[in-house]
Amino acid sequence: YGFVKNSKEKIVDVNEKLIINNKKKSQLFIPLVGVLIESGTNKIVEPGTILSTLTNKSPDDKVLVAEVKTLLLKTNMYLLNNLILDNISFADKYLNSISDA
Repeated sequence: YGFVKNSKEKIVDVNEKLIINNKKKSQLFIPLVGVLIESGTNKIVEPGTILSTLTNKSPDDKVLVAEVKTLLLKTNMYLLNNLILDNISFADKYLNSISDA
């Protein structure tokens, strides 16, 4: 409940960029609907993938482009940690998203 209540929606329109700033260590995004393409690698980021500085192995900011209008949940690491502690299934998906990055 606290996770969703204290998070915000972000919409990225077609061909707009979403930049994951490496300096904002606690910030993260979770795409809910739509498709993002990672600039440079053309890797598809599917809904449910957790995007944060922890999943970015490059020292540069991660840049993603919306292939279609994309709805994301913008939140922070503190709220995610609380969700993980309360939900083992979600924790497993989160750890898999980090290991796949």
